[in-house]
Amino acid sequence: MVQCDFEFHPPNTSLTAKVESEVQDPNGIPPADVIDPNTPFQIFVRVTLGGTLTNSLAGDLVVKIGVESEGTGTEKDLGPQTKALVPCGTNVYEFIFPVAAGELAAGSRPGTTYIAAINMGVYDPCGNLGPVHGFCRELQFLVSAP
Repeated sequence: MVQCDFEFHPPNTSLTAKVESEVQDPNGIPPADVIDPNTPFQIFVRVTLGGTLTNSLAGDLVVKIGVESEGTGTEKDLGPQTKALVPCGTNVYEFIFPVAAGELAAGSRPGTTYIAAINMGVYDPCGNLGPVHGFCRELQFLVSAP
């Protein structure tokens, strides 16, 4: 599982945000980082909010993924998906982004490497951008060419 931290605007030492992500098969089992282009898969994202101000957050957590190829592959947006923030809860939010078989091109042999740019933002109950937003570009995988 790949992990990164998010920025805050304005900077705030009373909030933390961590995102974890991985490529999984449709049953939630993490496969290798090499994907068969004829097999569906999903990108799992877990966002954990922390710090003393976390239970004061209200509104929505919005996550979307921009999948970008390194080379001649397919560019694809997944989402956005929205989850309501639950003050005084676990502050852990999980998202699953399905990818259909053949949706990302393998390109020429040996295949195409993709980077999943995970974008996240907290929006207040009025729809305004809140104090937690950022991105993570750590998740990479290869769609192999037959």
